[in-house]
Amino acid sequence: MKNLYPLFFLIVVSSCAKSKEDVILPTQKAPNAPANLKISIVSVGQIDLTWNDSSTNETGFRIERKTDSTEYSEIATTTQDVTNFSDKNVQINTTYSYRVYSYNQAGKSNQSSNERTVKT
Repeated sequence: MKNLYPLFFLIVVSSCAKSKEDVILPTQKAPNAPANLKISIVSVGQIDLTWNDSSTNETGFRIERKTDSTEYSEIATTTQDVTNFSDKNVQINTTYSYRVYSYNQAGKSNQSSNERTVKT
């Protein structure tokens, strides 16, 4: 009976889930944080971000931004293995700071990427 318990648990959890993405196996861990965030001003209204994917188990990335002295807020998400984003909602003469987290079903990375700041 001992050997059947993990299988029974998986069957019960799987049957209650709406999709395979709803099943979180006990071995799944939050992904590693992205690294080496870089930003560049492309035009008056666009800032491009690129970063390195440091994990192999992410579902995607969450891009956060703040202006001047405001708090960070999420402005976009990407799917797995996408390591760039274009922020096309920027204003002239404003300071923007960015950071990126990776995430999966277990949660988001314990840390964010490095932070980068630029003034348009």
